[in-house]
Parts: sequence; C-alpha cells; structure tokens
Amino acid sequence: MPHRAGSKQAKTITASDAAALVRSGDWIDYGVALCQPDAFDTALAARKSELRNIKIRSCLSMRPRAVLEADPEGEHFFWFSWHFSGYDRRKHDAGISHYIPVNLGEIPDYYRRFCDPIDIAVLKTAPIDDEGYFNFGPTNLWHGAVVERAKILIVEVCASMPHVYGERSGVHKSDVDYVIDGGQALLPELPNPPPTEIDRAVGRRIAEEIADGNCLQIGIGAMPTSESCQEVENMMMPAKTKSTTIWSSSLKPVLRNRSSWFTSSLSMERISPRRCSSKKATSRDWILL
Repeated sequence: MPHRAGSKQAKTITASDAAALVRSGDWIDYGVALCQPDAFDTALAARKSELRNIKIRSCLSMRPRAVLEADPEGEHFFWFSWHFSGYDRRKHDAGISHYIPVNLGEIPDYYRRFCDPIDIAVLKTAPIDDEGYFNFGPTNLWHGAVVERAKILIVEVCASMPHVYGERSGVHKSDVDYVIDGGQALLPELPNPPPTEIDRAVGRRIAEEIADGNCLQIGIGAMPTSESCQEVENMMMPAKTKSTTIWSSSLKPVLRNRSSWFTSSLSMERISPRRCSSKKATSRDWILL
C-alpha cells in the first residue's frame, strides 16, 4: 500500500476546530490507551446535538471518554473497541460500547486490507522532536497502519507523553494534517487490583506447574501479579506487561538470577525502513524493547 501523504505543512488548530471537521456518519479512530485524545474528545462531545451516527474505533480506554459520558443512551456516538479496559466493559454492560472480535496481532492487516479508510484519526503524541517526528509514546501498536489509512490525520500533542524508541514509533510531520494542543496533564495510570483469595489459590496452582528455567508471559490483572512464582529460579519473561508487583522486592531474587532475563516483545507492526528519531536518550525517555 502506498505511503500516506498528509498536507504540505501541518496546520495548528484548536481542539474545537478539529472537532468541527467531523461530519455525521464519519468513522473516527482514537487509537490505543495513552494515545487516545482528550482535548479532541471533549470538543467532539460538545457537538453531540449536531451529529449522528459517529462511529469511533478505540482500544483500552484509560480514562472516561467524554463522548460516552455525554451520550449515555448511545444515540449519537457508537463506540467500538478492539480490546476492553474495565471502563470499556462497564460501558458495554450499559449497552453503549461494542467489542470487535479480533486476533490482536492481525489488527494492522485488518486496517490495511479489510477496514474502510478512516475519515479522521486523532492520536495523542509527544511533542515534535528534532527530526520532525511526533512520537506515540509507550503505546506503539498498530498506529502506523492507522496513519496509512486515515483521510485526515490529527495529532494531539501532550507534553507529558514520553519519547519511546522503536520501529515506527511515531509519525513524521509530513504525514500530519493538523496539530492540536493537548496540554500538560499527567498521563492516566491503571492501578493494580489487589489479588483475591481465589486469585492467590489459582496462582499457587499454576506456580506448581512452573519449572526452573521456564519462560513466562505475564498478563494483566490481579491473578498474574500475585507473588506465587517467587520461589522459581532462572525465570525468563517476555517484556509485555510488567506491573509493580513483578518489580517488587520479593521477586528481585528471581529476576536478578544470572539466567533470568526479559525478552523483547514482538512488534505488531511490520518493519519499516523509515526509522523514528535517533536523538540521544534522556531521563524522561522510555525504551521500547
């Protein structure tokens, strides 16, 4: 698929002006987790009475979304999610959030081959770097495919978004149509739920099946972060999700063993010859393994 070409020069506009670009019937893409826009979301929600049949594709909402809170009956905005967060699930139970059945690793291909072009994609990014890239921060998943398929691409720049290294970890200014100010608010964080006795019991049962030297993939939630595996040695973990429990002092002897190491997680994006910024890392930079 040919590479997307944006405007000759990205234009800086307000969130309200960006929301004014939306027309009834449009497909909007909010991206994943920390890349979901906030200023644009609020401005779009303010236009609720003017719009109908707005379809928004998203994944793992990290905080309440203004379009859903403003339209509790789901008469104007239709929310579709590649993967539910707790918030998305509650909105699904209320009848206004819809799950898209998916094989997560195939989502870039879904965008490129099966999804209609996106009318407007809005992604929160780090401020532009010295090489002209807006970095996606820690949520570099299938945003490259979203960029390729967007008729209009808007970036919401947030000063709190860290710079993360990796293939296709950002979008070049030449591909961007509009830039809006996302402010300096801190990024949302999801707390680790405390494990219940059931979580601990299941965790202990699973831990009994783990042998020294095994490779574990730790998921999300209370059960995977229970400390049931702390007696295992020579443990190897894919670096997909590492909670504060995994880094806790009780697991340090396991993870510090000379045979214990973190493997890099596989990117869902195809390798591209276009690399994002190679600027020297600073204390606020994150490294995408």
